[in-house]
Amino acid sequence: MSEQTTPSTVDRAKEATADTTRTAKEQARQVGAEIRTQTGQAAHQLRGRVRDEAESQTRRAAQSLRQWADDLSGMTESGKPDSPVHGVLQQVAGTGHRAADYLEDRGLTGATNDLQNFARRRPGLFLAGALAAGFLVGRVAKAGADAGADAGTDATTGSGSAPLNPPTAFPETTPVTTYPTSVRPDEDLR
Repeated sequence: MSEQTTPSTVDRAKEATADTTRTAKEQARQVGAEIRTQTGQAAHQLRGRVRDEAESQTRRAAQSLRQWADDLSGMTESGKPDSPVHGVLQQVAGTGHRAADYLEDRGLTGATNDLQNFARRRPGLFLAGALAAGFLVGRVAKAGADAGADAGTDATTGSGSAPLNPPTAFPETTPVTTYPTSVRPDEDLR
């Protein structure tokens, strides 16, 4: 009888192992499906947040551009109408208003699509424009850095290092009292 119980125990162990393996595989598939679902939801939420932030920044940029154009228009109203600067300022202000309208109407996505389409149609001109824009941004950044360094320049030395003349105001110090070595402070000086 012990020979018959051994094979049935082994069969039951094999079945239990097979059941455990099937259950583990099924749970692994469920976990994988849940991970894919969670990842998809997180990616969707992230795209939504990025899109919302981009739209918000685009609206702010359009408002700033419109304010800048309005300021230029105000400058033209106070200037001489026959001045050459008057015409240039009006043209720049008009361009600023059109750019603000464009950003409000098309948004960042529309501007990006238009830029991509232009790059596909005219790659040489696009690269030249990108080169010029990069050069201008670099010059503006360098000028900003130079202006920041010049703010720390001393007029007497002409350099951004420490001035040649030290400051005249010193922190308050406690005076040091010295006594002659032959007389102690607790002795009478008579």
